[in-house]
Amino acid sequence: MEERRFTGKDMIHRDFQKEFIEMSNSYASLAARILVPMFTLMGASAIPVTAFAGDTAGIVQASHPPAEVFMPKLAELKSKTHVPILLPDALPKPFTDAKDVLIHATENKYDVGLYFRLDYGNAGYAGGFSGEAKPKYGPRDIPNVEPIPLVNGIQGYFRSVGCGGSCGPANLWWQVGDVLYQVQLRLSPRTDVQQQKDLVSSVANSAILAGAR
Repeated sequence: MEERRFTGKDMIHRDFQKEFIEMSNSYASLAARILVPMFTLMGASAIPVTAFAGDTAGIVQASHPPAEVFMPKLAELKSKTHVPILLPDALPKPFTDAKDVLIHATENKYDVGLYFRLDYGNAGYAGGFSGEAKPKYGPRDIPNVEPIPLVNGIQGYFRSVGCGGSCGPANLWWQVGDVLYQVQLRLSPRTDVQQQKDLVSSVANSAILAGAR
């Protein structure tokens, strides 16, 4: 069965449907950017970034590095966004086998795509991480989500792997102050729903506890 990423096509709120689809599809476009990197076309200089002026209460500053796979792109990511970046300091199996990361960032948003292999296209996709400042919707607005508790008293909103003509990943959203965060993991549709929750929440909790990068 063909794997795909969550597209948000079943959003029930028309006013932010387009924005939601753009966020969820951003990982799918990252692989294409490796051929003609947007940042190469724009020039190699980093975008001037100012401190985030929104509410980030509850986000601590990281004191140790994220999982090793993120390190080659972390400095570039930080130079291109003012959104506090949350990335886990460890990944569960099989995501420990992921070897590549692709990023896209603006001052108000970042996307990090995690890949087992870039040359496999969507088949090589492992998961994704994003943060968006002052989004037009919150996690409660996303349909078919289930509230689950995260660390530090944060409320997460989980969506399991869903399959129609193809399958989308497991997703978890949460909001800290003015920033909406998302983690998605590509899991088999045969994975028990509770195990999906455990895996995606463990990654989210690791990112939250580790603090802003």
